[in-house]
Amino acid sequence: GKDKLFCVGEFWKDSLDSLNAYLDRLGQQFSVFDTPLHYNFKKASDWGENYDLRKIWDGSLVSNRPVDAV
Repeated sequence: GKDKLFCVGEFWKDSLDSLNAYLDRLGQQFSVFDTPLHYNFKKASDWGENYDLRKIWDGSLVSNRPVDAV
């Protein structure tokens, strides 16, 4: 049978809506870096103990489309 390819793209937008639209156009077997999550980690780092870690996944691709998030 055919081997399945796994592809990762870099679409550096912090908008979850933009990432979802991009992935919808590409179809299956394609993932992108979770830039909203990256920025959540950055904010957590900047804020230190004042950041509420319960919100780390808020607005992230991994919370919305975990199979498509890297």
